[in-house]
Amino acid sequence: MIYQAHPDVGAILHVHGWIDGTETGPDQAQPMSEATKNVVRYNLIRDNYSSAIHILHSCWTEVYGNTLENNLRNPGFAEIYLAFADPTPMLAGFHFHVDLANNSIHDNTITQVDATRKVVQLVVDNVTATPFVTNAKANTFDFNVYELAPGAAAFAWGGDKTFPQWQAIPQDPNGRLDA
Repeated sequence: MIYQAHPDVGAILHVHGWIDGTETGPDQAQPMSEATKNVVRYNLIRDNYSSAIHILHSCWTEVYGNTLENNLRNPGFAEIYLAFADPTPMLAGFHFHVDLANNSIHDNTITQVDATRKVVQLVVDNVTATPFVTNAKANTFDFNVYELAPGAAAFAWGGDKTFPQWQAIPQDPNGRLDA
């Protein structure tokens, strides 16, 4: 996992599905799994220019117990921003098999400070978005508490969605709105 504290983003997570290449060892050609998952928990992330949590090409990341508020002075992102682009980059002789799958975001409190900003956004480039949007990739949200601006379509997941539309995907079936 790459966890990067950044002045513009609360946490950037970039975890490949697995790596293979010219070197050998127990970490080479081994897929990520729940046993090797990465955890981001119990943080207060506030006042960032961009996202509080940015999950890029990541598998088996668990994000829970966090409070995310007053981020996003840059309107191009969301409090939680999931992104996937053209897979399988190559770096220094190693082949990185990337995906955006099996990520669990639960039991967080997420505050939307402006109706024009999103609390969750999924961006998929250069590949078919269907398995991500329909959640065949098992990126799940549950038991989160959202403080949303009135009437906001706060979720960008295959188009802008209100909270009831978000739950109909289904995402966050046990989530709730707080006033």
